[in-house]
This record gives sequence, structure tokens and C-alpha cells, in this order.
Amino acid sequence: MSNRKFFEEISKECEHLLKESDCDRCKVQHEDGNEEAIPINDLVDIVMKTVDTMKNNDSSQEETKLLSRKREQNKVAAARYRDKQKAKWQELLSLRTDEEKRNVRLKGQVSKLEKEVNELKAKLLSSAFKK
Repeated sequence: MSNRKFFEEISKECEHLLKESDCDRCKVQHEDGNEEAIPINDLVDIVMKTVDTMKNNDSSQEETKLLSRKREQNKVAAARYRDKQKAKWQELLSLRTDEEKRNVRLKGQVSKLEKEVNELKAKLLSSAFKK
């Protein structure tokens, strides 16, 4: 029931109680069997407690909606973060692979140059001994 309908119903009941003080519908039966009309002050207390309960329910529903929205935002942010981390790792792995290939190529050049240096040393030594 919406708050507006609820308050309209309460207003009708209050008007009814003010007009008809001796109504069978407005009586409460006690454990001993006696019937008694609900005092207006007790009815007001009941209505006020009900209104407070409804307000608490509304605020807890708002809190639930807020928490749900926050959870969804957090889930999206966490997924975005994981995607960024994954992309960063992929980039690092790619760089590592490229650097390993470069390292192999440079080691090959070093080996080739060392061989060339050794050959030149050998030629130099052989020509020095021939003189």
C-alpha cells in the first residue's frame, strides 16, 4: 500500500472513531471476554508506530538500493582494474619476448665479432713470424 493510500485510510478511520464512539468494529476483545472500544490515544500510538515502521522500511529500501548500486559500481571498477592489469602484463610479456630476441641477436653478433678478432690476431701473428 502506498503512503498516500495508507494515510487516507487512517484519516477515514479517525473520522469514523470521532463520529461513532460505540462501534462494534472498533472494539477489542480481551482475554477475559470483555469488549472495549480502542481508546483514541492507543490508536494514535499504533498509527504512529506504523508510520515509523514504514519510514524505516523506506529508508532501509533506499539503503539497500544504494548498497546495490555501490556494489555494481565496485564490480565494474574491479573488472576494469583487472582488465588494465591483464593488458599491462601482456605488454610486459611482449616486451620481454622482444628483448630476449634482441639478446639472442646481439649474442650472435658478439660471437661473430670475437671470431673476426681472433682471425685478425692470427693473421697478424702469422705475418709477424714470417718476417
